[in-house]
Amino acid sequence: MTAAEKAGIPADEINGELESVFELIIEVNRRVAERVDLA
Repeated sequence: MTAAEKAGIPADEINGELESVFELIIEVNRRVAERVDLA
């Protein structure tokens, strides 16, 4: 059992949060790459 599970946080909720964070990182990386291409 993970610490999060002990704290009563469902695994799918954590996965959803992680997914959102990864999507944000990917989006930022994509925008940075576009700016570098324009420079």
